[in-house]
Amino acid sequence: MNIMLVSATETEIAPLFTFLENNAKKLSSNYFIYNRLHIQIIITGPGIMNTTFALCTSLQGQNTDLIINVGIAGAFNTQVPKGAVFTIDKDRFADFGTENADASFTDIFSMGLQDKNEAPYSDGWIELSEELPEHLHLLKGKGVTVNKVTGTFRSAEELIDLYQPDTESMEGAAFAFVAAKLHIKSLQIRAISNHVEARNRANWDLPLAISNLNTKLLQIIDYLAEKRV
Repeated sequence: MNIMLVSATETEIAPLFTFLENNAKKLSSNYFIYNRLHIQIIITGPGIMNTTFALCTSLQGQNTDLIINVGIAGAFNTQVPKGAVFTIDKDRFADFGTENADASFTDIFSMGLQDKNEAPYSDGWIELSEELPEHLHLLKGKGVTVNKVTGTFRSAEELIDLYQPDTESMEGAAFAFVAAKLHIKSLQIRAISNHVEARNRANWDLPLAISNLNTKLLQIIDYLAEKRV
């Protein structure tokens, strides 16, 4: 099975990379064989444009069975603890549209520039195609993807009113869009580093999110290896 792990930054996937360095057969700087899984790690850089470009170029000429987007995210529900790990079953571009004179937002679908049900969209959302079993104990949720990370309660409330999302990232919908367009199976795994609120980096817990993310990611890889057998 050929798997591509896709992360915006090296930091978010560093623990798994170290694990593979020590426990897998290394074929190149970012390519490993572990339990008969062929695993390639791609660092895209942050944001929609970097993710789209890196995926389109990296997937050319590749026989890839599954791509997995991994990273941190913000949670809209303040009852979700930091460090919780989600599998995102659908994502969308949340700030792609126009700001109106009254400061409200209208997305491209409501503007009539894009059919909200034209592939790969379904009611404006892009669905991730691969599911994981319940025994991996992942929360399931909807993600929104933004160019500008939300930093006020007002902006957070507007996104909740529009889309009722669980998480926010800067890459998820771009990843899902490319995977759907190329008809490649996809997963998105996100660990919560912070709550979407008035921006305060002092309230973030990146070490916890990254640790939990990589612990869960290794469990997923072991599951995929067992499934392959």
